[in-house]
Amino acid sequence: MSLTTEQFSAVILGLKRTENAQPNGPNRRCYARINQLGWAEIASVNQTAVSEPLDAKVAGDQPTVTIHDISAVGVGFTIDRPIQPDSEFTLTLKRPNLPPLPVVYRVVNSRMVSADLYSVGGQLVRLLELEK
Repeated sequence: MSLTTEQFSAVILGLKRTENAQPNGPNRRCYARINQLGWAEIASVNQTAVSEPLDAKVAGDQPTVTIHDISAVGVGFTIDRPIQPDSEFTLTLKRPNLPPLPVVYRVVNSRMVSADLYSVGGQLVRLLELEK
């Protein structure tokens, strides 16, 4: 499964600093990956996704991730807690002039970058918008 060109374009426009989007150099992947700095809300799909719950650390706050790259079939981001490989999570991706797009991803890699920072790669599983 992959995002349509229209859905992917809208997500990219919804991320911060879209003027700096550039494809990676030598692209070894089936789909172009865009280096893109942005933010998205994250939620656990299953209870085993993270070592700590994805509950807000402060009441009323929604946990967020910092997206560093995205493609039509995957996403790379950093987060302040570990996420277990093969677990599923939902990112709510913003789109201008459209409702946010909730996308379920599966963790394909997760590694510690520093004491409170983890780099995570996710593969697209399904779009929740299409299941309504």
